[in-house]
Amino acid sequence: MAAHQINRGPQILYQHGALGAGSDFWVIPTRKYSLWNEKLDWYLNFLLSRAENHVPLSLSDEIKKIVSDYELEDRLPKTDTISEFLMIACEQQLPARILVRVPYKDNVEAWLENIHKLWVNFSKPSLRIFLPNEFPVSQFSAFWPEDLSELALTLVPSQNSSGN
Repeated sequence: MAAHQINRGPQILYQHGALGAGSDFWVIPTRKYSLWNEKLDWYLNFLLSRAENHVPLSLSDEIKKIVSDYELEDRLPKTDTISEFLMIACEQQLPARILVRVPYKDNVEAWLENIHKLWVNFSKPSLRIFLPNEFPVSQFSAFWPEDLSELALTLVPSQNSSGN
């Protein structure tokens, strides 16, 4: 009797199952590109919206002058390397380990490339991607750089798209 190979390729979840268990790593686009942000933000006690309004602290002009005068620039942490990604440990609020907001700027190829790099850096955990508005699920494979047949991957279409 031949062994059956299980296809672990992408599954598609719609509104009813999108917030259920099944993936360790959830990824969402920027707020204006997905209605899922509002629902997820509610479960996360509005951490997403608070983070959007967060302004990082910067050095005062007086401190900058002192740092310059004493040539201490190389001893300061590099603030230009701060990531635009927002990562939230969410095991207590959602059935996932980490939720990541990856900025989406009207370029699905660049967005998915960023997600792929992040996913690889985290040793390829099971992944759920909440797709941006009007992005058809059927086009996902054209942009994802790996074979989808063996991935533990779930796709969630936008709430305001047909998902085709």
